[in-house]
Amino acid sequence: MDNPIAFSILAVSLALVVYISWWGKRFTTTTTDFYVAGGKISARLNGWAMFGDYCSAASFLGVAGAIALAGIDSWWVAIGFFGAWVFVLIALAGPLKSSGKFTVADVLVGRFGGRSLKFLAMATTVVIGTLYLVPQIVGAGHLFQLLLGWDYNVTVVVSAVTMGLMVILGGMMGTTYNQAIQGVILLAAMLGLFVFATVLYFGGNPFAIIGHAMDAAPPTEAVKVIGQVVVPPAAEGAAHGPFVLAEAVRQGFADLPNALTPGLAVPDVWSQVSLVLGLLLGVAGLPHILIRFYTVKDAADAKKGRSSRSSVSRCSTSRCFSSASPR
Repeated sequence: MDNPIAFSILAVSLALVVYISWWGKRFTTTTTDFYVAGGKISARLNGWAMFGDYCSAASFLGVAGAIALAGIDSWWVAIGFFGAWVFVLIALAGPLKSSGKFTVADVLVGRFGGRSLKFLAMATTVVIGTLYLVPQIVGAGHLFQLLLGWDYNVTVVVSAVTMGLMVILGGMMGTTYNQAIQGVILLAAMLGLFVFATVLYFGGNPFAIIGHAMDAAPPTEAVKVIGQVVVPPAAEGAAHGPFVLAEAVRQGFADLPNALTPGLAVPDVWSQVSLVLGLLLGVAGLPHILIRFYTVKDAADAKKGRSSRSSVSRCSTSRCFSSASPR
């Protein structure tokens, strides 16, 4: 075993995930319980589970990696995801729950009629779910391979089997608790990494990070001249510091853009509009996000605890979706 500590943490984590799913099985006796937890999830727990979705591998690794590679432009991704979640909660959560339907496909059929819409919704759900699930499994496989030194194919199978077992055993109740715990762990991990990196590399001053970003060229720009970079030799008996390559690039190519230079990844306004619009509509169309609004008891809980019940009654089924039943 290349890394027994990492293996121990992974084994305990997987065992905990499976146990929570098995525990959630006791609350799953009907089809409604399996798919939407019978509408018994509290607003607080549902909010933490949604945060677990929001702060997934895409956010924890993908957004951080995009910012590290392309610089400040990739903040559009983080901001776009956040804005999309706000839009979903304000515009979709209440009406979807108030419609009295079981799935988004039922809502579409009830509003517009025609069973072909239900088939289209089913097909797009499968396509979107596949496109979303495959990168998650690939990312998990690469991460396990990095930590454990296992063969990549083995890590992919372990990841996929664990995910499937988690859902099959616990249904939506077990999955919700696992996602909520994931959200708490990832939030603590991100804050911990931020504090640790700030203390270790920036003298405890978070604003020093901005200063370093202004002096560093993003890798997408630095790679264009990397073959010409000359790294000074380290002092005898000493190792190179963590920023030696970045400093060498900056000293040798002072005219390169820095990590805070806008317009590198999204060079014009139409690229920015396209990116933000894609993020907004993309999140609003994710099936595993929309299904969460059916796991709570009412529209107020779907919008994560908005206290005013009158706002829910004003957004009745007839006014939000014109019809509560298929035509």
